[in-house]
Amino acid sequence: MRKFWMTLALSAALAPISRATILDFEGLGDDSTVPYGYGGFAWSEFFFSMDTSLYSGPSGYHNGLVSGQNVAFSAYEQDVFFGLDSGFFDLKSLYLTAAWDNGLKVAITGHRLGSVVYSTEVIVDTTAPTQLVLNWAGVDKVSFHSEPGVPAGYSGYGKHFVIDDIEVNSVGAVPEPFSLALGLGGLALAARRRRR
Repeated sequence: MRKFWMTLALSAALAPISRATILDFEGLGDDSTVPYGYGGFAWSEFFFSMDTSLYSGPSGYHNGLVSGQNVAFSAYEQDVFFGLDSGFFDLKSLYLTAAWDNGLKVAITGHRLGSVVYSTEVIVDTTAPTQLVLNWAGVDKVSFHSEPGVPAGYSGYGKHFVIDDIEVNSVGAVPEPFSLALGLGGLALAARRRRR
């Protein structure tokens, strides 16, 4: 019986463990592409980082800062994405701000193995970050598309958006429910045979 409980404890210890991570873009270069591998993710070429302390003019870049001094943004008004080359993650939340236009519409899409599994749209302004609590489970890519709003009167223009403090849970390969039930059934059968 003791061997059964030890086997069960070992199985539980080997089960996938998720850990929460905040992607805050601190320590990245200014006005440069978010590097491949930052936070364990692949980033599209138009996802840039910015050190807001280097800029003095008012904009949504400054107002979109949630923590530290860096943010990321969609450069050249391009659609952007981040994701994993293999495996899945949970997207818990993030903060979005428009860089130049109030009433900027941002469409966010969660993908799993090439299929869209989640989507939402949000309207954001330049004055302060908007927190989105998404709780999207088991995605491998998240993409963003923005549509222009109304110029807020800053020196720049366009449909750029600012993102900060993305909260994700990295998740390993999770066994299918049938495989999990089969494995637990096998452990129970082994324990029963052991008792005889």
